[in-house]
Amino acid sequence: MKSEIFSTQIAELPRGERFELTIRRRKAIAFAESGECDHEGTKSIFGQIVQALIQGGERAISAFRINNVDEQVLRVEFKGEGSIDAGGPYRETLTNICKELMSGVLPLLIPTPNNKNNHGQNRESWMLNPSSTTQVHLQLFKYFGLFLGMAIRSQQALPLDLAPIFWKLLTDETGPNFQSDSENEMDLKQFDTFSWQVIQDLRQNSKDVSEEDFEYAVDENFVTLLSNGAVHELIPGGAGVKVTKKNIGEYIKLIVDARVSESARQVKAIKEGIAQIIPLSIMKILDWRTVEIRATGNKSLDIEKLKAITQYNSCQASEETIQIFWRVLESFNDEERSLYLKFVWGRSRLPATTDQKHQITAMQFNQNSCLPVSHTCFFTLDYPRYPTFELAREKILFAIMFCGDIDADRSSGSIDSDD
Repeated sequence: MKSEIFSTQIAELPRGERFELTIRRRKAIAFAESGECDHEGTKSIFGQIVQALIQGGERAISAFRINNVDEQVLRVEFKGEGSIDAGGPYRETLTNICKELMSGVLPLLIPTPNNKNNHGQNRESWMLNPSSTTQVHLQLFKYFGLFLGMAIRSQQALPLDLAPIFWKLLTDETGPNFQSDSENEMDLKQFDTFSWQVIQDLRQNSKDVSEEDFEYAVDENFVTLLSNGAVHELIPGGAGVKVTKKNIGEYIKLIVDARVSESARQVKAIKEGIAQIIPLSIMKILDWRTVEIRATGNKSLDIEKLKAITQYNSCQASEETIQIFWRVLESFNDEERSLYLKFVWGRSRLPATTDQKHQITAMQFNQNSCLPVSHTCFFTLDYPRYPTFELAREKILFAIMFCGDIDADRSSGSIDSDD
């Protein structure tokens, strides 16, 4: 019901027009392979887009004000690739920038401690980097907010795996001013279980020992490590203040408050970007779980849902060759299913709702040229009539893993140029 109210209010907001830009994607890929980080926001795909949006001003920002899951914010040209953007390159771009964000290419996100330690909940998740505080970094966070605002507003799924703490910070549902100390501790546990366990042990041990024994066993000062490993003083001069049995409660509270709020500056910048697409007063209707689902969709590709929106050309759903196709997709793990969706549509996640149909056009099997062909603008797969499951799985896997360029055979052959 809240989502329906939200959508009704969104429908009354002003809308923008598609913004056109050119991306040197191959150069961005080469930069990513160098292992460097795009601190200036100029070399990555995301950085190139930000620079174009800055030059485009309000007209470019207004393009993000869309309401429909199948609308395009950007009309993208991949320089050096033979693409015509009827939707495929745009969706591919959204997938590309999310991949950059969850890597070392950009300084905005870092793996959660649980991700790095392979321990606790949300081990696959990322979170905001509390050390990214330069003016350029904060500007990048603001433009990240534009994409989030667009996704929340239109339900265009961005394939991001962000810890619950991120969404709770966006909706003001965590921190000392918004919920109890015990609830904040549980939020800490969701992204840094080791730190949460240390806090529980300290609290429990302080009850069972004398003050003298506590001070002998515990050698801590009023500092903590943030998620990026930086040392943070909990009080002025905290590095010189020893933790005792008497002040252990204060120490624990300060740690938890600092950790769940460690990215306050970054969240503020992101909210500035979101506010240019959706008034934050309207955002208050939604809780963090609803915001996350609207922005990122379902992490796993539901095969039955994909079947329900599939149309068949030159074949029937009941044919053995089509049944083989679906058995192949069912045999894939979540990562491989996402790769298939990206191959055929440019998205790696299926949005909550879409009017666009997944189309399969059956072709005669040809031993000499038997890879499937996708048309990402039209969510269409040209599928050879593979005679066996094993052959179909081999060819589909090869295509989705190694055929990444869009219509590259129509390009001039040059990698890119600066003109």
